[in-house]
Amino acid sequence: MEWASRDGVQLVLTRLRPAFPPGLRAEGIRLQVDQLSPSAATMSIETLRVHPEWLALLSRKMQLRFEAGLYSGRLEGEARYTKVEECRCGSQNALY
Repeated sequence: MEWASRDGVQLVLTRLRPAFPPGLRAEGIRLQVDQLSPSAATMSIETLRVHPEWLALLSRKMQLRFEAGLYSGRLEGEARYTKVEECRCGSQNALY
């Protein structure tokens, strides 16, 4: 599977499949940024497993955990999606 943006970002996945407990497992990932630039950045990930935090889903929050094998090491963490509130700059909403 391959995806590219107009901004020069390319993502390649060799394999994508479901994982247990429920989540996704991807293998052979390559992320390349700005291929035409001499300072192009490339990241290679052997495996990536992502699964949702089930308790967060019950509270309607988007939170997930991930584990990645890359560069002969292991990376683990969590990510939370938070919607940024719009700036209301009109005089009706001004604080005095």
